[in-house]
Amino acid sequence: MRVCGVKKFVENLRGQAGPIEVWNEQAWYLLVTQVTVYADGSAEFLFRGENRITVK
Repeated sequence: MRVCGVKKFVENLRGQAGPIEVWNEQAWYLLVTQVTVYADGSAEFLFRGENRITVK
């Protein structure tokens, strides 16, 4: 059931013309598994599928 929800969400994201401008808590929980905030102010986001993004 959860896989179907993620697939539908990703399809909707692909159909977006621009960035997401409204906070969607469900999207956050479906996509992000962990956020680490470091002392230097940077943050590392771990997404499902093990993709990582670091923001400074």
